[in-house]
Amino acid sequence: FKFSLSNSLEDTISNALKNSDTLKASSFEWAALNEVVNQSSAGTEIRGEISSSIQEGKSGTFQSLSNDTHNNSLTLSLSKSIFDGGKSKTLKDQSMLRVEQKKIQIKVLEQAIILDSITKHLNTYVSFEVMKLREQNLKKIEEEVKSNKVKFNIGAINKSVIFQSNAKLAKAKAELVEAKINYQNTLSEYISLTGLDDVKLSFPKIPNNIPLNSKEAENKAERQSYSIELSKTNISLKKAEYRSLISSVMPTLSSSISSSISDTVSAKHKESISLSLSFKSPIFYTPATLSKNRQIASEISALNHQLNNQIKETKLNAKISYEKFIASKEIINASKEELEAIKISSEITSIENNLGSKTILDVLDSEFNIINAEIALLRNKSNSVLSAYSLLSVMGELDTENLGLEPSAPHYNKVEISVPNLPSPINVFKFINDLD
Repeated sequence: FKFSLSNSLEDTISNALKNSDTLKASSFEWAALNEVVNQSSAGTEIRGEISSSIQEGKSGTFQSLSNDTHNNSLTLSLSKSIFDGGKSKTLKDQSMLRVEQKKIQIKVLEQAIILDSITKHLNTYVSFEVMKLREQNLKKIEEEVKSNKVKFNIGAINKSVIFQSNAKLAKAKAELVEAKINYQNTLSEYISLTGLDDVKLSFPKIPNNIPLNSKEAENKAERQSYSIELSKTNISLKKAEYRSLISSVMPTLSSSISSSISDTVSAKHKESISLSLSFKSPIFYTPATLSKNRQIASEISALNHQLNNQIKETKLNAKISYEKFIASKEIINASKEELEAIKISSEITSIENNLGSKTILDVLDSEFNIINAEIALLRNKSNSVLSAYSLLSVMGELDTENLGLEPSAPHYNKVEISVPNLPSPINVFKFINDLD
């Protein structure tokens, strides 16, 4: 793998969002729903139609067909709904709510991609640093093994020390192999997510917009959580469905005007124009309508209870996430203290080895303990950063706007849609030929 300048966490997130086919698919779904909004006025638009018929014939007997018969006509008509009971408006309201619903779903997806990219960034960084520490540990042990062989040859140490140092060498090699495999796996996941080939990651800082206490985290989550917002939109959609049901049983009024020209044997040439108004209204509600009304009312009640539960869960998750973040900082402090104590202990062991009270194996063990403590500290720092961003996700703040990145959601960018041209309504023959 190639290495370039350090990739920041912002680089990782931006490339992961750009490389996400799932996010791109959702953007086109959002664009499609916007077109549904444009179609919602179809019931109130003026419609124009032209129709014609040509009939020519002869009548009489097979021996003598003498009487001409013809019946030709051409009709042009325009029609428009004057009042559709509110169907078009409720249809548009539902379509706009579905656009809003998709917009929130995209933000939820965006948060998931961002959190996944942060996780993979941290995993790749940590696994690379662990691999370097394992390599350092192996080099030290290899040097000590070589030194022990020389000491054994001159009788300074016994054979038991040689075997034990060789065992430590084998263990160090196995740990390095495992570290390399872990790094290759995390790196492959990172490249698959971001599409980047040149990878050298930097360790991210903890974000600045962490709440001061758990109560603030709960309040922010209740106000900003996309899960809560999505639940509220689902209720609004169901209420719009109720309004749609009401509009379906409202009176309707429509109008049409038509002009025709006809030429027949009996009536000769004739021209006419007509205007009509049509009024329709149900006189009672059907059992199916009444049942649908009860169904929608029950579903709205269920969604309200689900919203209440979502609010409780979101606030609880915010509280737990905040406490995990605070605990992660305390764990880091404890890991730092542990590392310092192990380093001091290792120095004392080295001095005691020089004085003859400790063996070289004790020195190797103490150095190995330092490596493990450094790895533990590194992982704890990584967990702390991840817990901070997880807290932002619960609060609804883990998005491109709050992170200061270029917005990726489609309502901030124009979605280019490639569509075939529709054939002209009067170009019938070309359309039929294209079908063949």
